[in-house]
Amino acid sequence: MRALALVAVSTLRAPSRLVRHADDLPTVEEALASADKYEGNAIVDPYYAHPDTLPMMHEWTAETFDADLEAGGHAEWDIPGEAFVFLRTVADPSLRRKKHEDHLVWARESHLKADKDDSKPRVYVSQLLRDEAGTEVAGSLLAVIGGSEESARALVETDPLIRSLDDDVKAYHWTIAGDPYLQLEVWPEGSAPFAMLRLDDQQGTQNRGATREKHLSFLRKTKRCLRAGPLRPLDNSATPISERAPCGSLVYSFHEDEQSCLAWASRDPYVEAGVFTEPPLLLASYCDLDCSGKQVTRPAPFNELPDPVLARLVSAGLEELPERVVQRIERDPQTGKYERYNITTLDPRLESNVRIDDELMAKMASTPKAKRAKRARDKKAKEEAEEEEFMMEDF
Repeated sequence: MRALALVAVSTLRAPSRLVRHADDLPTVEEALASADKYEGNAIVDPYYAHPDTLPMMHEWTAETFDADLEAGGHAEWDIPGEAFVFLRTVADPSLRRKKHEDHLVWARESHLKADKDDSKPRVYVSQLLRDEAGTEVAGSLLAVIGGSEESARALVETDPLIRSLDDDVKAYHWTIAGDPYLQLEVWPEGSAPFAMLRLDDQQGTQNRGATREKHLSFLRKTKRCLRAGPLRPLDNSATPISERAPCGSLVYSFHEDEQSCLAWASRDPYVEAGVFTEPPLLLASYCDLDCSGKQVTRPAPFNELPDPVLARLVSAGLEELPERVVQRIERDPQTGKYERYNITTLDPRLESNVRIDDELMAKMASTPKAKRAKRARDKKAKEEAEEEEFMMEDF
């Protein structure tokens, strides 16, 4: 399969949950210079942690912290530890477009069935890979979680897109690194996410173990990795998947353009050690699809937009829409304070953005900085109350 060209495109995933600037990123040279010295910090909060500093809550409360993470209006993606990956090439672009909505219904239906029977597989990710011009979809990358190798293959074979695809399907088992430093969710404005699938050289596989720590440190230190992990073949062999030798890697990362992506990838210590073959089997920008119907939350009034896929699932009796009361928290533009409110809805896309970890918040509130901030706030509130009382007496 030819390598798919990199083209910067927007995705359904939030461009940023926290503000991030390109100036915050180290150069590849800076990252490599300290790659051997990396020692990860204890992680208090993986969404606001990076290798060089401990997380800081500043004067955030639980509410402002969660609201900041939800600034993009997107739900958190639960990241599994493993997945079955299927790489496919589009043969008939016109038919693929016609089958697009059917494909989404199929993906969401897999979630509904897996919710009722946890032994069944579900589509975790469906990504459209762009062509060289960036005007058409050239491939499809699926990640299926749950079930077995056989059930995952069987599910993919029922995909309505299959008639628009080449018969040649590359299938792998992907072990997803659980290190939060390799699971970034933010990137600077002007950058775009890219998927890179690289296969091992027959001799290079022997060098994986010796170079692994330096490879992981490179991914952490350059701060561009969204997801990463080794691939193992899905070959229907009797050998358990965990005992099969790695055959490649799948890495998601963000970059400004094709040149910077290729330059970054070429500096990976695995390349110097001869682990990978050249060129990559897959090198492409992509667009994420909402496979569960809940990966993109829509606060009012956007939750009023129609969802044709949901309508088809409801009409087919596959999904019911119970009335729910969802608690939201938003910042008042006038006072700057975060206010809670409730929404009564039938839309499963509307989720609460209030997630409070009492233990974490108590720990953060007990730090010297947090205590000083609280004393300052209490003092200010007392002064304001005394001033208001004084004015009332004069009146």
